[in-house]
Amino acid sequence: MESANDTLLYTYNKLPNPVYLPTGDFTGSILHTNNPEDTLWKGTTEIYRSGPFDGTKFSGNPSLPSNSIVNYSSVYNNDELSLTYTMKDKSVISRLVLNQSLCVRQRLTWDKDSQMWRLSSRLPSDLCDNYNICGAFGICDIGEAPVCRCLDGFKPKSLQNWTQMNWYQGCVHDQTWRCREKNMDGFKKFSNVKAPDTKSSWVNASMTLDECRVTCWENCSCKAYANSDIRGEGSGCAIWFHALLDIRLIPNAGQDLGYMAPEYVFDGIFSTKSDVSGFGVLVLEIVSGKKNSRLFHPDNYNNLIGHAWKMWKEGNAAHFIDASLEDSCILHEALRCIHIGMLCVQHHPNDRLNMASVVVLLSNENVLPSPKDPSYLIKDISTEKESSSENFTSISVNDAWRVWNEGNPMNFIDTSLED
Repeated sequence: MESANDTLLYTYNKLPNPVYLPTGDFTGSILHTNNPEDTLWKGTTEIYRSGPFDGTKFSGNPSLPSNSIVNYSSVYNNDELSLTYTMKDKSVISRLVLNQSLCVRQRLTWDKDSQMWRLSSRLPSDLCDNYNICGAFGICDIGEAPVCRCLDGFKPKSLQNWTQMNWYQGCVHDQTWRCREKNMDGFKKFSNVKAPDTKSSWVNASMTLDECRVTCWENCSCKAYANSDIRGEGSGCAIWFHALLDIRLIPNAGQDLGYMAPEYVFDGIFSTKSDVSGFGVLVLEIVSGKKNSRLFHPDNYNNLIGHAWKMWKEGNAAHFIDASLEDSCILHEALRCIHIGMLCVQHHPNDRLNMASVVVLLSNENVLPSPKDPSYLIKDISTEKESSSENFTSISVNDAWRVWNEGNPMNFIDTSLED
């Protein structure tokens, strides 16, 4: 694809007269925009979207497995976007087909033994591939039941429809949205996702990720940002405005997305206590070897913190520790890390530790206070409003986001102790 026009694939209706073959209403298109996407359409209705091209592949496509029958290559620059599939075994014959009857795009390979075409892959491939199945600000995870949930800081627009697994109305903010205040905001990082629909997005290939974050933060319509190109250390800026549509989790693939998150949305507060909460989540992730970004536990505890709280209350916190650490960690130190992590994720900011206390408590054996129910388990309760007399010490959002993105919270601790 080397022009300003979209690349289109059409289906044909079967008619008795083979000379006249009108196109069907099932089409495929690679949209040649500044944020290209591979799409499938039934008439004027979009039924599948690949996610934007991230410099190596479309963000919604999992990395090709080692046993894949095809090689995938691409050229992506200001003059050209070309995507090429070649067969690893040159003797294998393969083709892409738009199936008008099923509304799927199929890859078929020729089976020499049976002298038949065999299905190798198809799109949409599962329920989460259906365009925007979870609605605005929803995310689809094919490994969960039900597959749809709201992003943190959002709730179903219609709880009745949501419980009936009708998710298309999507999610809305837990509280009334208001324009953000200078130096009082932050973003939540979400990893391994198909980036949102790019129809309401903007791209600048020359911007850094920090510049991208600031640009998003300064625009009240901006809802999320990410690198537009993930090659190397990442480059470029993609910004999404208005509702975030058609997001799905792509385990071990996808890309990182920063979006406006709960406490920042609720109260416009970005304080050291806000970042302590993020540090507590990180501690629990390290000790358990699990991520908090998905609902994973069979006992229906909503997330990693819910699971940690359950085990803590039952006196089974040792079972929360990652099995790979059992032979290398000192048990009482690991349990102390869990305890401190729980104290960092308390519902009310006043109940959380500050970073200076975290440093001290990690380096001594002083008795720790008992944690309360963590905020992530409390339903339909926002962060309580702080009195006007309370003075939160604001920190640089740039510093906090960089530290979180680098996965190195100790840098944040040093910054907080400078004063």
